[in-house]
Amino acid sequence: QKQNNRFGSNGHDYQRTGDPMHPSCQLSEKEIHSLLAERLKCKLDRNYQKADNIQHMMWDAGVRIHDGRKQWRYDGGSFADEDGDGSSRNRQ
Repeated sequence: QKQNNRFGSNGHDYQRTGDPMHPSCQLSEKEIHSLLAERLKCKLDRNYQKADNIQHMMWDAGVRIHDGRKQWRYDGGSFADEDGDGSSRNRQ
């Protein structure tokens, strides 16, 4: 699968923030970049359901995404507004 070069070598325009990877994160950094690129492609193709499914899978694996800031983290921390749009999820 060819990456979208418009978004750099990782195929997306999100930046990692936070501390190093938390041991509970179930994805490698390479897998995270691949999923973020796939999610962006889905959003550009207006396949929002699949993009949401990827985000939920990443959440369950320990990765937090903030769309408004174009950031992601895997350090066990969270953003003040988890979904990046001012709302939060009630996840246990």
